[in-house]
Amino acid sequence: YCGLLRTTGNGKLTEGAAKKYTISPDYLKYTFDLREDLYWKNADSDFKEQVTANDFVFAFKRIFEKNTKSPYAESFSCIKNAGKIITGELSADSIGVTAKGDFELEIDLDYPNANFLSLMTTSAAMPCNEEFFNNTKGKYGLETDSTISDGAFYLKEWEYDPYGQNNYIIMRPNKYFSEFSKIYPSSLNFFIEKDSKKIAADFKSNSTDFIVTDEAEKNLFSSGYTINGYETTSCGLIYNTKSEIFSNLNLRQALSLAIDRSEYEGKLSNGARPAYAIVPSGISMLNKSYRELVSEKDKSPYNLTVAQEKWKQGLSEYGKLSIDTVKILIPKSFNNQEWLKYITQQWQNKFDFFCGIEVVPDEKYAARIANGDYQIALYQLSCEYNNPESILSNFETGNIKNVISYSNPKFDELINESSKVQTLSESVKIYSEAEKLVIDDYIYTPIFYQKEFLVYKDTIKDIEYNPFTKQFDFSNAKNFK
Repeated sequence: YCGLLRTTGNGKLTEGAAKKYTISPDYLKYTFDLREDLYWKNADSDFKEQVTANDFVFAFKRIFEKNTKSPYAESFSCIKNAGKIITGELSADSIGVTAKGDFELEIDLDYPNANFLSLMTTSAAMPCNEEFFNNTKGKYGLETDSTISDGAFYLKEWEYDPYGQNNYIIMRPNKYFSEFSKIYPSSLNFFIEKDSKKIAADFKSNSTDFIVTDEAEKNLFSSGYTINGYETTSCGLIYNTKSEIFSNLNLRQALSLAIDRSEYEGKLSNGARPAYAIVPSGISMLNKSYRELVSEKDKSPYNLTVAQEKWKQGLSEYGKLSIDTVKILIPKSFNNQEWLKYITQQWQNKFDFFCGIEVVPDEKYAARIANGDYQIALYQLSCEYNNPESILSNFETGNIKNVISYSNPKFDELINESSKVQTLSESVKIYSEAEKLVIDDYIYTPIFYQKEFLVYKDTIKDIEYNPFTKQFDFSNAKNFK
């Protein structure tokens, strides 16, 4: 799809369906002038229907329709009337997105949002043709015939076999899109596998041209490859504050303060590194890494003296001289459980606290987290767009992503304030304070950041990848093999 704006490979915003836009002085009105040479295309029909402002109006209404159950509604709550629509006071038809003719779109906000333009590049903000959507009768996007494109490629063939190995997608250039923007590949072929080892094997055997993986350092670093790394995931430990043990703040604080991250500095593989805070360095603001603007070293200090005092105090409040073995719950898909030994060995040495590891299938892991069936668990936080709010919103009261049910009115106030400032520089200080607040409540202990890698052969050039939205732009990709 092609939205109002696009993100280039270096993370900068550029024009998409909108050829230009204006912002009102109070940052409450965005007006987009749409290009008139963008058309819809699908596999079986050759109609040449223009993409219009109405396609965006319908798409934004869908975000807030109750039966859509979009997980992105909160992200767009700055749009006029969105808050009242979410609470049921108004219908989705009241959303502040208006077509001022076929090729002029106006979006009104209830309050300024410094990240608003970046939101326009995400999947939820892509246009949707209402007539086509209704004609699919509930199958929109679920099969070849019910999928439509306004971007560089359209879906030519989608083979789905839930019981076999024959699963693939073939895409072809959208000839209408190529009339104003050159498309280099003649075809894109995607092979769908569930087994990560099979994916890596296919890549190494030259069956495929590129992969996205978190194990590039272990399996794929060699000559003949281009490897781009993106630090977009934060890994930490969460504590079940409803359990008898970890409802105790002193015990949680002791475990956090006893972690000396310098002990595993340089010892983690796959591009991982110790985390002193929540937001990874892949997040950028003001054309710099967020971690350049906000130092993380003071967020999670190491203080053994205080840790041991808190441990003794916590045990006294708990009413016992020691704690029986506790296991850290981790999902099977996490392939680096040996990293946790750096944490558990420190706890054993400093407190005589023995902590094991329990590995469960991903589905069971998710269910147990949701049901509070754990004492300590490894928890991975990922970003859906390039802004600290994307990862910090996991701790906002009532947010669908807040699976640990953390609630702090001060934190909520800061997140609410961050979305209403006019400039990114104003929001940096707010995010820093919010990040520190979560850590100091000791319900999430940062332990390391993890990279993912885009790996492709040196014969491949100009693949653009957004590691936050997971969007690829293949329109300029070239194969020199």
